[in-house]
Amino acid sequence: MPPAPTTRRSSPRSLAPVTLELTEWSRSSPDSDATLRGLSFDECPELRPVAAALTRAGRLEVTERRDGLAVTTTSWVGRVELGPIIVAVRPKIRGLPLLSLLRYAYGLRDLRLFDELQTPVTDLGFEELLIHQLVGEVEELVRRGLARQYLPIEADLASPIGRIDVHRIARRGGIREARLPCRPFPRRTDFALNRLLLAGLNTSARRTGDLALQRRARRLSGALANQGVNVGRLDHDLLREARRVRSRLTAAYQPAIRIVELLLRDRGTTISDEELAEEGVRTSGFLFDMNSFFQSLLSRLLNENARGVEIQDERRLTRVLAFEPGHKRRGRREPAPRPDFAAICRGVVTTYLDAKYRDVWSHSCPAKWLYQLGIYALGCSHRLAILLYATVDAAAHDERMVVRDPHAGSHRGTVVLRPVDLNRVSKAVMSQSPEAQAVRRELVKSLLQDASPTRTR
Repeated sequence: MPPAPTTRRSSPRSLAPVTLELTEWSRSSPDSDATLRGLSFDECPELRPVAAALTRAGRLEVTERRDGLAVTTTSWVGRVELGPIIVAVRPKIRGLPLLSLLRYAYGLRDLRLFDELQTPVTDLGFEELLIHQLVGEVEELVRRGLARQYLPIEADLASPIGRIDVHRIARRGGIREARLPCRPFPRRTDFALNRLLLAGLNTSARRTGDLALQRRARRLSGALANQGVNVGRLDHDLLREARRVRSRLTAAYQPAIRIVELLLRDRGTTISDEELAEEGVRTSGFLFDMNSFFQSLLSRLLNENARGVEIQDERRLTRVLAFEPGHKRRGRREPAPRPDFAAICRGVVTTYLDAKYRDVWSHSCPAKWLYQLGIYALGCSHRLAILLYATVDAAAHDERMVVRDPHAGSHRGTVVLRPVDLNRVSKAVMSQSPEAQAVRRELVKSLLQDASPTRTR
């Protein structure tokens, strides 16, 4: 059969964007998907720098070919609109298991307030899951009663309250009317924390495509406005101000602040990136780094459940690569690799561990990762480096590689590719019972296998 012609779509038809649903670490091209044939950025050339910036950042590779567009995904999930196509990247684990992992990784509360009745989370995307959790957090805060803060105001009052402003009286030349300038300190809901919640709800209502979730967000934003909270713009300045006014009395706001921070950090395909900012381009979308999420998940899991081993996050690996005296360019720094985790026993680093959100069991392991792990193995006492990678395949098991001297063939170190079953982790963290605690400790023990002082080669 002769190959299908690769003609471009006509102009009217190309106005309707094509929705492309992919998973992490996958690829779609005109060869495998006919809907991508004939697509290009000719009608929106301003998006070419956006696609190039996303490709350089390793978040989403969009290639404009002669016969259409090709898209390759990485560890970033979410949704982004790029002119003729809308790319939706789904995580490998979805629904309630993913929501439970999110709650555990970022210390969010397990809110079971109408979760399944009002908004089924089974088919929600990653951004919708965050919005779903934010709405639940704000509903709980409103039910408890919004926090209030003493805010000073200046007013001329016939019945003085608060502090009488003597300096203003002096500047006026005395009291000339039946009012006194005062500075009362009423407790108000209109301060940075509540404004951040309101801004987050308004932004979430605009960005979610789930109508039920949108209605809940708008209803909550109306409830906050009715209690005197003014609408503000969701930006990093408001986030910094909200962090500044936090106290032990507003500890219940921390989960909601964390979610708004995640939504703001990755909003607009990371519009805050220097590359996109310098080129002056924008596009709507949301891409979330699952590799960062996976590292946060493992960090809490290992630190809370390791026994006999201390876990230190991102410990610098020094003195493995160093310049010889007199053979260094001025101003050049010595490289200092930084593994995600270091296993320390009695003050000695026994093993380095790295977290990667890529199913190495189903996909290949990039050679640069193996080179990196080889360096890590040379920098610890056990000469052992472990790659912890995410998978949903229960059949995945450890793979071991030996680092040898290329000339003498002697043993220099060991690299272990170790799977982390996300379904198993999700079941372990969903419950806080003593039995679940024992399951988590057993899980961490299997992840830290060979990292204890009793390890033998």
